[in-house]
Amino acid sequence: KLEAMLDAGVIPPEIKEKFDGKRQEPGGGDTFGCLLRSYREAAENQHIKKDDLSRLEKVAEEFGGTKLAIMNTSEWSGNFVNKLKRQKNLSEATVLHYIGALRRCLDFAVRNGKLSSVSLRFEKRGFGTYTPADIDWLLGNGKEVKESKPRTRRPTVNEWAEILRVASGEKPEHRQRPLELEFQAAFECILKIAPETAMRLSEIHTLQLSQVNFQDKIIHLLRTKNGTERFVPMNSLVIALLVEYLEHAKNGTRGMAGFGHENDLLFPFYPGDVDSREQTQSRREATTNRLSHRYAALFDAAGCGDLRFHDLRHEAVSRLFERTTLGETAIQKITGHLSKEALARYLNLRPKFLVEQIEGAAGMR
Repeated sequence: KLEAMLDAGVIPPEIKEKFDGKRQEPGGGDTFGCLLRSYREAAENQHIKKDDLSRLEKVAEEFGGTKLAIMNTSEWSGNFVNKLKRQKNLSEATVLHYIGALRRCLDFAVRNGKLSSVSLRFEKRGFGTYTPADIDWLLGNGKEVKESKPRTRRPTVNEWAEILRVASGEKPEHRQRPLELEFQAAFECILKIAPETAMRLSEIHTLQLSQVNFQDKIIHLLRTKNGTERFVPMNSLVIALLVEYLEHAKNGTRGMAGFGHENDLLFPFYPGDVDSREQTQSRREATTNRLSHRYAALFDAAGCGDLRFHDLRHEAVSRLFERTTLGETAIQKITGHLSKEALARYLNLRPKFLVEQIEGAAGMR
């Protein structure tokens, strides 16, 4: 009976009571303030997000003297999240940003022997979102329920044409010279396949040649944000774009001189071996941030300064609904969203498409 309970992840009360108080978490006497100082010192080498540090500084203002052993409990985590939602009255997106920053900081503590595990990692998915009880509490105390507005930005046909023109090396309007683009062929290829595949930027720039199966027309994603593998189908355009890019990489043309697919990498931006567990997450984030800023500069030069690279994932989801007959479940499998609600936040159908569908339905009567 005991083995069955332990296999199910349940610790019998009599055993928990016996060992609670005797077990000591490694580094359990350290405070969050001490951890944050070490985390900040490591920020340059480990490419820790500046936004994370900014949020953690605010957490430290209140919990800097709190011991890590206390912070690393479900009870503390629950109270912390409730404080963010009810007392701080932050939006859901901001709450999730705080939780993510704290998780990554505590992961750092694990890597440095200060904790054996991170309690926040074992909380149920979505525990940081607003519940009906949270909403009732806010309304009952005269506070506003702040909703996170999903992004709805999609590039227009003319904007996309201008983006591609500038990315090809032509001079942007109102500027004296073209943009300087390192590894231009790779930069262009990533830009063009993103709205056709719905892959995240981090998933694209870490692709290895072995993951691209031209015969079966499939990209096999081994490492996704949600921790699960995913199979992304390639249409004829994506295949043509990748074949063209590989030719440039082979011949060293369009800025690809010196790149030889080291570590089996398809693109030249990620430093090192993606299979290495050492600093993999921080390297991926650093490369993603660096590329995001480069694409932001491109969009700004093309007159679309409010566009983000991640908006191309919204564009891809919308195109799958507008241009194919795939059902919602099939599209969810391609995009990797864990729920239909999450998928719906990425769907922004153009009014013209809706009008055409309505007219088509009327014509069938």
